[in-house]
Amino acid sequence: MLLSFTAPETLDVARVGGKGFGLARATQAGLPVPEGVILPTDAYRAWMAPHRDEIAARLAAHDTPQAKSAAVVEYLQQQPLPDDLATALAALPPHDYAVRSSGSAEDLPGAAFAGLHDTLLNVHGADALLAAVKQCWLSLWNAEVLPYRERLGVAHNSAAMAVVIQQMVDVKAHEAAGVAFSVDPVRGDLGNVLINAAFGLGETVVAGESPVDEFRVDRAGALTMQQIATKPQALVRAGTVAIGAAQQNQPAIDATQAAAIAALARQAEAHFGFPQDIEWAYSDGALYLLQSRPITRFAPRWTRDESAERFPNPVTPLTWQLCEAGFHESLNYSFNLMGLPPFHDKWFALKDGYVYGNQNAVDIYAGRLPFAPLRDAASLTAFIEAGGLWRYTWISELPTRWLNELDHYLLEIGRYNALDYRDKTLADCWRILQDINTLGTRYFLPNIAISLTQTLLYRVLRHILNLLDAASAQETFDRLISVVETKTGAVNQAMWQLSRQLRAWPALITARYHDAAALDEALKSAPALAAAFTEFLALHGHREVDFDAYHPTWLEAPQTVFTQIQMMATQDDVARDEHYWQKKSAMYESERALLQRAPAEWRFFLQELVRLARSYTALDDIEHYQTTRLTIPFRRAAREIGKRLVNLGALDTPMDVFFLPPDVLAQAIANDDYRAIRATAEREKATYQAAQQRAPDWVYGTDAPAVTASDGWQGLGGSPGVVEGAVYIITDPAQFADFPQGAILVARTTNPAWTPLFYHAKGVITESGGPLSHGAVTARELGIPAVVGAGNATEALKDGTLVTVSCAEGDTGRIYDGLLETEVSEVQRGAMPAIGAKIMMNVGNPQLAFDFAQLPNDGVGLARLEFIINNNIGVHPKAILDYPQVDADLKKAVESVARGHASPRAFYVDKVAEGVATIAAAFWPKPVIVRLSDFKSNEYRKLIGGSRYEPEEENPMLGFRGAARYISEDFGPAFAMECEALKRVRDDMGLTNVQVMAPFVRTLGQAERVTALLAEHGLKRGSNGLKLIMMCEIPSNAVLADEFLEYFDGFSIGSNDLTQLTLGLDRDSGMELLAADFDERDPAVKALIARVIKACRAQGKYIGICGQGPSDHPDFARWLVQQGIVSLSLNPDSVAETWMQLANLPS
Repeated sequence: MLLSFTAPETLDVARVGGKGFGLARATQAGLPVPEGVILPTDAYRAWMAPHRDEIAARLAAHDTPQAKSAAVVEYLQQQPLPDDLATALAALPPHDYAVRSSGSAEDLPGAAFAGLHDTLLNVHGADALLAAVKQCWLSLWNAEVLPYRERLGVAHNSAAMAVVIQQMVDVKAHEAAGVAFSVDPVRGDLGNVLINAAFGLGETVVAGESPVDEFRVDRAGALTMQQIATKPQALVRAGTVAIGAAQQNQPAIDATQAAAIAALARQAEAHFGFPQDIEWAYSDGALYLLQSRPITRFAPRWTRDESAERFPNPVTPLTWQLCEAGFHESLNYSFNLMGLPPFHDKWFALKDGYVYGNQNAVDIYAGRLPFAPLRDAASLTAFIEAGGLWRYTWISELPTRWLNELDHYLLEIGRYNALDYRDKTLADCWRILQDINTLGTRYFLPNIAISLTQTLLYRVLRHILNLLDAASAQETFDRLISVVETKTGAVNQAMWQLSRQLRAWPALITARYHDAAALDEALKSAPALAAAFTEFLALHGHREVDFDAYHPTWLEAPQTVFTQIQMMATQDDVARDEHYWQKKSAMYESERALLQRAPAEWRFFLQELVRLARSYTALDDIEHYQTTRLTIPFRRAAREIGKRLVNLGALDTPMDVFFLPPDVLAQAIANDDYRAIRATAEREKATYQAAQQRAPDWVYGTDAPAVTASDGWQGLGGSPGVVEGAVYIITDPAQFADFPQGAILVARTTNPAWTPLFYHAKGVITESGGPLSHGAVTARELGIPAVVGAGNATEALKDGTLVTVSCAEGDTGRIYDGLLETEVSEVQRGAMPAIGAKIMMNVGNPQLAFDFAQLPNDGVGLARLEFIINNNIGVHPKAILDYPQVDADLKKAVESVARGHASPRAFYVDKVAEGVATIAAAFWPKPVIVRLSDFKSNEYRKLIGGSRYEPEEENPMLGFRGAARYISEDFGPAFAMECEALKRVRDDMGLTNVQVMAPFVRTLGQAERVTALLAEHGLKRGSNGLKLIMMCEIPSNAVLADEFLEYFDGFSIGSNDLTQLTLGLDRDSGMELLAADFDERDPAVKALIARVIKACRAQGKYIGICGQGPSDHPDFARWLVQQGIVSLSLNPDSVAETWMQLANLPS
């Protein structure tokens, strides 16, 4: 019945309550907690069960919290406690105890219930303990608790009470106790621990009933402030005692003790992963932790650090206050997904027209985000071995959650856009605007989580790059994410195509149009262009030029977007295309080089991390693109409200409605009283216009500059490179037309609607943002240097000022006065010539298939099923097949990944088919050779559940893999799922360009059995044009090449395994002596390869190679062509270089 603090069950917060959970975790973490036990909530629930109906009736019969509490407590006081509880309490060792309430919704993030439940001290003996337990249980119904619980949305009948029974610490009158906060919640100072202390027991400090000393201690343990009170008495176990005059004004603790208390508070914070409010006590020279709970409120510190990127300009009250609630709802949805405490204060707030961020909240939560513990190589390896990214299931679920809501959202947007307002009253229009806002709130729910996840993935990737090579980390990071296919990119491509059409009308390129009417008139001379432009606006006209719906979108301000198309019209096609492919090639080369130098156990994780970083870059972009669709119906409904207020004489112009706070507007409509509307709108509009005329203080209430540097402005390096020139400041899209070609763009921030402006800029400086900001990402894509987060640049710089922008110094970006000499080297590539063999590619990641398909190629020579299984499924196939007859943890993992599919088996087949089909569709109708899974046992063990099914082999490279798996009785059903997926791709989807390759076929007997087994599963050689290829990677395959070819339509040489098995080398050995001998160009290896090529050519069958050799050694590739190889399957990043070298052209 009683659980010790060390019992595993105490980590179930529902059983032991918030206080019990905190004390148990602290004890198990080795913190100095006095011994104790917990009476779990089970006992309370069992005691309460017969009385629920009576309590519900008593609550319903009274109106006030006081009356409800009195009625319930009176009834429960009469009910006897269980006999077994009395027996358990009597068995406790004789001691003075503190008996503390521990509610199931107490001392939890966002629900402290601080001081609302009872604590009893100096409880001695079984009868006293029994009475104390009952008092704690009854305190769940205290009058102060009931409204607090209702405000938090906690049902009365769901709350339960555990009780902590803890040995009292004997704090004497000359000793001290109190509370400490690991951050100062009063002043919002995150660098100092705040300590309150008094002589005797700490209950006087907690209750706030007596004077206390206050201390602040910095992170170094130094006492930075102390305020000593007069303390005339102290509470000790015997009761309250007087303190002598000499002691009353002495500090309750000295500097050494204060440093120890501060260290304990920070230890608690580090363990619990969030700032803590602790109770502490000193007794006989020892420091004890009596309690630890999360700090649920702390003072804000308002800055522009977090808000300037999202909200660079002033925002009107109507837009902000309607959006604010939805933003905070999305924020807490995101924190809940990530296992973080909710945040009940304001993250953003509108102050003097500008939006400011609560930097204290940002700092506190940022350090607690997932992945924060990845400090070094050892912690990263441990993280990967413990499941890696699969521990955070929301990463894979978020895109689906977002897509699930998208259809409804888009349909509703369409309905609101088509709404006829002619018969709508003012109240109708207000209700519609609220409904539109509710739609946006619902759609936006997962969107902050998407942005936070993208930030997390970027942060982790950047951190790992630092671990591998700090000097090149930033450059590698920039290259890895430099070319991601986004919706913004697609919109820009559509604008680019319009700019090509615009070239037929030179006069339209140079003219300037400052309003929609002038542009419409000009386009009458080019009807074909006008039609294409109108179609473009119909598709993308919802894009905003500013967050605030007060400002028109592209649809209402077409001259803004046309200016950008004019800028594009001056750009050259060839240079743009060449730059794109150069960036893309560099991106894939960086990924290949990264995976080569990373430890073997990191590679799968790193490949998935890079893929996810790119995927979330695209997802965050399209999410924002779809979010802006809300602006048109929102703006339209607001305008309709404004029109009706103008008709009532309450406003001068309809758009002034944006200067009305929603509560003012709602009250006026409800009361049908509009007399205060005009004055409110005029006052708020004046505030807004004043804000437009000034730059905001970076820290609210101060005029402190955002960034200073002794040798020039300093910001973050957003895009690498160095450039010098004159700056031009843009603060409004209306200025786009005036931006001079080749200037350095200076702006508060940029958004996707600004992208074409980058084509005219030679460099970029923004006041806000980081590596994820639009300005940084777009600059990287276009290869122009960018410094982001450069503070008050728009105020300090003037148009025409000559500066040098340098992002050649790691993470830091600098802006220097004047021009510095620079040197730029460029490498140009010509057209791809014809060569004597086909160039195919090795492709594992379906997400990148359509990107890779844009490179010159003759198909896919190696598509690895294990990449799809590892990254898109992540669970061992036998765990899928054994479900639900698996242990609870594995069952939960399988259910998590298979959610939304008919069954776990269906999920597995669906995902394999989806991955293969994606690659096949990307390269259709070119051949795609799909290799059946070739996991080794140690690799299968890394999948979820893998350790339950896989043997621990001494040498997995030569163990249970390839064909041996397929024909085994144990693995056969798993192999059947692969075959079913491939058959679906070929027969149901019609992607007959898929060919099947069997790896690691050791003997002729295995060859016969594998081909027969494939036929049994519907993959019969020759049926529907199916070709079966064998991976030629074992010396026996080469020695008996003619015989193996009887079962297959050709070979693909796996030069990696063939080399190691021919030379007797372990290619993954870390010994430099062995690594030096591993070379596909060794005469013995080449002799076997030549033999295989000759055999295939003699029988007219396919012969290719898909190993690493041709990618790493162009001379080896040239030798293979000379031998008559039909195809070389290369890593995508080496396609261009190898192709050029084979044609004897400079690379």
